Amino acid sequence: MPVSPGHDDARVQLARMALSDRLPLVQALHEVAHLAASVLQVERVSIWRLLDGRQAIRCVLLHQPGRPDVTDGVILHEVDFPYYFQALEQRRVVAVSEAGGGQVAAEFKDSYFAPLDITAMLDAPVYEQSAVTAIVCHEHLHTPRTWTPAEAEFAAAVADTVSRLYGEEGLARAWGTLGTYRQEVEQLRQISVLGRMAAGIAHDFGNVLLVAEGNAELILSQGDAGSNVSSLARGILTATERGRHLVDALLRLGRPASSKPRVVDVASLLASSKPLLRMAAGRQANLTMEAPPGLSRVMIDPAELERALLNVVTNARDAVTQGGHVHVAAWEGPLRPGSNPSLVVIEVRDDGAGMDEATLARIFEPFFSTKDERGTGLGLANVQQTLVLAGGFVEAESTPGGGTTIRLCLPAIGGPRAIPPPSSAGVGTAEGR
Repeated sequence: MPVSPGHDDARVQLARMALSDRLPLVQALHEVAHLAASVLQVERVSIWRLLDGRQAIRCVLLHQPGRPDVTDGVILHEVDFPYYFQALEQRRVVAVSEAGGGQVAAEFKDSYFAPLDITAMLDAPVYEQSAVTAIVCHEHLHTPRTWTPAEAEFAAAVADTVSRLYGEEGLARAWGTLGTYRQEVEQLRQISVLGRMAAGIAHDFGNVLLVAEGNAELILSQGDAGSNVSSLARGILTATERGRHLVDALLRLGRPASSKPRVVDVASLLASSKPLLRMAAGRQANLTMEAPPGLSRVMIDPAELERALLNVVTNARDAVTQGGHVHVAAWEGPLRPGSNPSLVVIEVRDDGAGMDEATLARIFEPFFSTKDERGTGLGLANVQQTLVLAGGFVEAESTPGGGTTIRLCLPAIGGPRAIPPPSSAGVGTAEGR
């Protein structure tokens, strides 16, 4: 094993590091992370930027020796990890280990530490103009570890170097790399405002539906099952059921961002979701699924991801004719040459009628639907909300007569599980219903 530089030598290297044409900011941050991993002998070093009014952080770099570095990574929200965000404002270094860590450790234990086998974490806030704007995170795996004062001081020095590098780059340009996400967050904020208004209406509307539903059931219980009155009552129940689906969609659109994010193995999630997706496809569509072993893991609420996938598969089913095909595939890599190489993608492809450019451009708009009275126009808006809040995005392709492809794209948070999912799970090679 190569001998890592001592703390003093490493501090000198950090002090001499400066941006230039040959060392742009992104490369400099990579070198800082590599040096920190070597000195502290940790398996993961990441840099995060505060976003969204300091209510969220996004991983802009994840360095794992022996694996490709991850950029434009996962997003964590203060509403899900309040004690951690509070600690960042109150401590120069946030040190957490198996033996301690208090409320911060409790927040991360089951959702993040255990799945990635992290046993100790040493995080140092990055200050710019006296405010915390970023974090450098050092994570030790597999074996117990207690951080020493010297290690904590070095972590703080690494954070100070990152602050200086961002200052050399210029705050505007540094934040410019996050411009796309900030635009998406603003769009989601507008959707959330609209959703909260709709949720208030939905609550009252739900009460009205409850009365209508109760009266219709009362009519059915007292009338002749074959009478016209009973037939009309059943029609009312059908309409109220559809109204319930609309109320549920409105309430989800207006819900707070709070969720239960955790490290998720996508292949395992697809395997466990297969019966549900088969039911969603029904007899209308032939469903096939595939997910190769060894996919990196992602960070998201698994229930939210399953709900988003179910929504997309249901849309695909509605788009195909009887006996049509819906194919669900998971894979990892860039969407196109030069794009983020650390994406885990769940792709849903159908061979339905497809859409023209004008329709495709509007599919994520709230209340826009191609299903006439059968659709609420909220499904894909909710899907987009789920993915963007987790640091991912949704991409759609379609042509008239050529079917539609929807891709749910999430940044990797860690490598594959040490033990791959068992082959009996039913997802691994393409297989039909």
